[in-house]
Amino acid sequence: MHGSQNGDPVVSPDLPQTHEVIAGLGSGFFISADGYAVTNYHVVDHAKSVQVTTDAGKSYPAEVIGTDPKSDLALIKVDALDLPYVRFSERAPQVGERVIAIGNPFGLEGTVTTGIISAQAP
Repeated sequence: MHGSQNGDPVVSPDLPQTHEVIAGLGSGFFISADGYAVTNYHVVDHAKSVQVTTDAGKSYPAEVIGTDPKSDLALIKVDALDLPYVRFSERAPQVGERVIAIGNPFGLEGTVTTGIISAQAP
């Protein structure tokens, strides 16, 4: 792209046209056997397509069902059945309880962080 004398951009057919592909990595977990999964909003934000690869190496195209930017959560769906999944707790965690986070930050597979809940918001 070159600038013109009046400030408007001028596209030159002599220059090669490029298309940038941006790939992101993230982690998530299935919450139902029929393919619903939770991941981070920032993982799917602005994505034209989403691909899920399981620990077993199976890949599925996914559809973004819903997002919540404020909590950085996204619900996605793959077309599969009989998937292993986790269940959410029936109650909120309490101060003093242990918590664990398993993820894939920056493409580092299988990271684990543990901690103890030290406070709760009013």
